[in-house]
Formats: sequence, structure tokens, C-alpha cells
Amino acid sequence: MALEATGAVWTWGFGASGQLGHNILENRFVLTIMEREAFNMHKVVSLTAGRVHSVAVTMEGELWVWGSGYFRSLGLGDQMNRKKPTLIGTDTALGESHVLTESCGFFYTLAVTKDGALWTFGMDEQGADAYYHPATVIDDGTLFTWGRGDQSKGLGHASGMPMWVPTRVDPSLMGGARIGPCHKLQRPGICHENAFSA
Repeated sequence: MALEATGAVWTWGFGASGQLGHNILENRFVLTIMEREAFNMHKVVSLTAGRVHSVAVTMEGELWVWGSGYFRSLGLGDQMNRKKPTLIGTDTALGESHVLTESCGFFYTLAVTKDGALWTFGMDEQGADAYYHPATVIDDGTLFTWGRGDQSKGLGHASGMPMWVPTRVDPSLMGGARIGPCHKLQRPGICHENAFSA
């Protein structure tokens, strides 16, 4: 997926779950622009792709999702696929707050709202999917991670154990470093997370 400064969204690739957002279940091997009407004519300012689902945030702070609903990764309360962007919730969704940014893993979605809340959905009952584990940074640069923390997918905690709720990573384990200001962490690799210290 690609996002132009104008808010135009382009998608291409595998589309069998509807993750391209063109209201079809087909692959597209050339860049195809999404219709602006797909987002109620609102400008998209941020865009992320999971394995088979996609998420966008508009300038108005709306969160739009489409593609595979497996593991409830779209946050719509079911496991149905969506072939075109679907607005999350009503006035009560996400604490009625403006969404600032989003991120996706294989089968989960994260959203941060203007009031500082971190919303997660689509993860399994243990807090993360089998391939990735989320990380988030708060204003003071403190890093929190959670999910499956086995030896092949370390969370940055000394124990190497799974953490099923967001858990602070001890700064001494990072040489006292803090994570610098950023809007998103880079997309994690299969066996590691990326973080940048200031």
C-alpha cells in the first residue's frame, strides 16, 4: 500500500481477503487507486497493512479497517472479511476519541487515540498472535512490550517469558536508553522488534 500527501491510497498485491479495499476478492498486480468515497471523502493521513488486513486513519481521527477479520483483527466484533473500508464503531467507539495513529501485526491491530489510550484488537486470548508481539512507547520514552516472549521472540524482558499485558521494559536492559520521539515503531520482524533510542 502507498499513501500520497494528498490522501490518495494506492493498493496492489494479494487480495483474496479483501485487503486491497476495492470491493473485490482479487489480486491486483499493478498499483490501483482507491476511490476517495471509500473514506467518506475524508483525507487519509496514515496507513498500515497487516498480513491480510489494512487500516487507515483520516484527518478527522476516524479509524477505517478492511480485509481479513480472522482473530477479530478488524475490531468489528466478528471474524468476517470486509472487501472495502469500514469505519470502526459509532460515537462510543475507541472511547469517543480522535485516533492519531495505528499499527498492525499478522492478525492484530493497535490504535492510539488523542487522549493517550492504546486500543488493541484481534489478538488471541493470550495477548498477541503467534508471529508478532506488539510494542508501544509512552511520552517519557518508556518501552512496553507484550505477547509471546519465548526464546525465538524475545520481548526485551530479562525473563524471556510471555507477558500477556503491556509490561515495562527495564531501561537498564537497554543500557539506560529511552526510545526517542516517534509516531510509529518500524514494522517488527518475525523474531525481533525494532526500536530506536534517542
